[in-house]
Amino acid sequence: QSGAMYPPGANVAIVDPAGLPFIEENNPQQAGGASGAIYGELGLTSFPALVTANVVNEGDAAFYTYPGKFSVIHVASPTLTMVDDNTQAQEKLTTAFRNVFQAFAGQQTATELRLLPISGGIYSGPFSERLPQMSAIAASQAFMSLDTNAQNVLSGSQVEMCIFSPQDVPTYQAAFSSMSGAR
Repeated sequence: QSGAMYPPGANVAIVDPAGLPFIEENNPQQAGGASGAIYGELGLTSFPALVTANVVNEGDAAFYTYPGKFSVIHVASPTLTMVDDNTQAQEKLTTAFRNVFQAFAGQQTATELRLLPISGGIYSGPFSERLPQMSAIAASQAFMSLDTNAQNVLSGSQVEMCIFSPQDVPTYQAAFSSMSGAR
């Protein structure tokens, strides 16, 4: 998907590619980008205790259902700005995707997962041009590292990669198609 966020339903979990400082400081109102849009849609003024207790390191993820709204998997996007090693950056992304997938597989509410680029924008550092390919590889490696039950939950669910900028859609489509044959 591309363009402005369309409101998800009760059966949807959307990934929030949060900056860890916003969660640590419990200050969602200062966030921008995709996170800011999600928090605005939720009317979020502070994070639930479950999120602040479980998202304490980069790559950590927590599933939370906002009553009357939708579910969010808050993941602390790894900051790749100070990483110059491709392998280290790939490992950080893979860990974050794995934690998102585990959070989704461990809940009973949502049947649809809307992924967003993790570590995009200001967090991508020297990897911004390669982030679509790195994300596809990370998602694939993360999926393969899950136990069979978690893989079955994800395989039986609708999973979409949502991209805000229309000009980025073809690059992400190509990267994910080359990994899985997905659209």
